[in-house]
Amino acid sequence: GNTAFNCGNYAEAEQQYSNALRHKDDKPDNEREEIHLWQLYCNRSAAYMRLGMLNEALQDSLTSNICAPANTIKPLLRCAESLATLGLHKELNDMLDAMITEFPKEVDTIVKKKKSLAPNRIIRVGKDQHFTSIADAIHVAPAGTEIVVDPGNYFEALVLTKPLTLRCASVNDDYAAIHALGGNTNIAWATVRVDCNNAVICHTLHTGSIHIIGFNIICSAPTNDSYHAIKRSKG
Repeated sequence: GNTAFNCGNYAEAEQQYSNALRHKDDKPDNEREEIHLWQLYCNRSAAYMRLGMLNEALQDSLTSNICAPANTIKPLLRCAESLATLGLHKELNDMLDAMITEFPKEVDTIVKKKKSLAPNRIIRVGKDQHFTSIADAIHVAPAGTEIVVDPGNYFEALVLTKPLTLRCASVNDDYAAIHALGGNTNIAWATVRVDCNNAVICHTLHTGSIHIIGFNIICSAPTNDSYHAIKRSKG
């Protein structure tokens, strides 16, 4: 799993970690390096995060912390990353502040993590916000910005060329919405809709991480045609 992860094959890494967890009760092979249960959950959490499976990433990081020895900080740092990506900033800051008390020898690590997870800027988009266009917000947003979009329909194509987080406002601090990610629910999402191919284009060669959370992305295609809603370009 680690080899696949380090090569950027996150789906394969997730499968390898999941397979190892399915065999967690098997008799250990003395010829193999011992892998602790908490490490498997922690590593799978990282793979889930790269795959955009954010609720699963959070659940695995919490399970990893339960399984880990009391003096282990890595699962909590992984949990912090999951909370930040989900927009749970209050929970993130409360947890990191508590960690400073619990791990006094790791203060520098915790403070560094807190700074790295804080968005450089937060921009709101919606009918009653300063920005009514997601594309306009993307254009002015510096790298590392979190763009929070109100639920509704946005008839525009998006091009992302820098590390940004696009998050529907329904997800922020709403656990019901977080648990609903990827499922059919009555949660109100933001919808990007175009009448052509590629509603969202992500240029990922030099951008770093791009997160798109809580969106319906729709391309209207002629009968018998099939369009790609999202295009990832390395150029």
